Amino acid sequence: MIDRACISLGEQCNLKCAYCHFHNEDNGKLSGIPQEFTTDELIKITKKLNDYARVNNLTTFKIGIVGSGEPILQYRKIVGLIEYVKNNNLDRLAFYTITNGTILTEKILDFFLEHKDSIKMCFSLDGYEELHNLGREKYNVVFSGV
Repeated sequence: MIDRACISLGEQCNLKCAYCHFHNEDNGKLSGIPQEFTTDELIKITKKLNDYARVNNLTTFKIGIVGSGEPILQYRKIVGLIEYVKNNNLDRLAFYTITNGTILTEKILDFFLEHKDSIKMCFSLDGYEELHNLGREKYNVVFSGV
């Protein structure tokens, strides 16, 4: 039984991590056009996943809001999706996202705190400072977000 899925919001990222397999400029693009879901497309997908969970008697279907980039760059889409889910009682869905933690603001953190029962925020850290900084640097920026 499938009980989880990941949705890639888009390809935009604010870092250029040396080891990232998405670092290739052509990755995931058709005819040079970046691939991104609209908020309406995200809503359609999540409605279908909630229906799937209901039909299959799953109390929780986990959805990772991720990307081949930094999901928080798509913050408005995340807000639109979570507000739709809450306002329309799509109650079988549990969301999480993984951020590099470098562009968080009080507004973003407040949203995730307010909606902590609907979406969890996870941070991507590559270990202790020296190890983390080998591939992407900015350990102190990420850790301050945490």
